[in-house]
Amino acid sequence: MNIQEMLELALAKIPDAGHIRVKQGDLEIEIFRDSPAAAALSVTAPAVPTVQPVAESGCEKVTAPLVGIFYVSPEPGADPFVKVGQTVKKGDTLCIIEAMKLFNEIESTSDGIVTAVLAENGAMVEFGQPLFSVKTK
Repeated sequence: MNIQEMLELALAKIPDAGHIRVKQGDLEIEIFRDSPAAAALSVTAPAVPTVQPVAESGCEKVTAPLVGIFYVSPEPGADPFVKVGQTVKKGDTLCIIEAMKLFNEIESTSDGIVTAVLAENGAMVEFGQPLFSVKTK
């Protein structure tokens, strides 16, 4: 079950007023609703990006540590944090994910060269979704 399905399930099950909690692995979603139109959402997930090694190419995939909107630059019209072919060091900012009006910087987990940007700027990304491919040194 992906994040969108979990949210839809939780929202469908909660009455006009009430509270529901859905948990799958490290991800936990809580929704509080005082009226049919108003709902507060709390999402708990690990705050660090995960890395999926790709043995055949010597690359690692940096994945989304949370659900949100993926941005390649700090503001519209600004240069992207990284470009394909750029060398990055561990801790360099790769992108921002906006979640519940908070901007979370996603950092490189190792030294290497960015070989691909795997998400579209301004698109919704899910927990665990690959964002970048980095060829490690």
